[in-house]
Amino acid sequence: MEIIVRPHRYGKTTELIKRASQVKYGLIVCSSKNESFRIWDMISEMMKSGEITQAPPMPITYREFLDREYAGKNITEFFIDNADNLLQSITPVKIGAITLTDDYKIHNVDKYYDEVEPI
Repeated sequence: MEIIVRPHRYGKTTELIKRASQVKYGLIVCSSKNESFRIWDMISEMMKSGEITQAPPMPITYREFLDREYAGKNITEFFIDNADNLLQSITPVKIGAITLTDDYKIHNVDKYYDEVEPI
């Protein structure tokens, strides 16, 4: 698992789309149906521009993910957009902190913030 850490509107979802498009059947998981349609529009634009050559399937919502409403035998990987929001959606009580094991690749490129304007 890789963890992409960037501020709001600095290309996290775009990066997720790129990664999902590079695997056989990578499924993006997002917060809502509206967000799913927004991401699908992004995928369509990225296909038109040639930024990606293979479109991942239509994204599913956190609820669909938690309820396992997907074709599991075909999926090779999940790509979760804003995982912090997914965790918070599980409970109405504020999550104060989480821990992660140290064997993940964390992509927190500080210089990225200086080089790229928010989307």
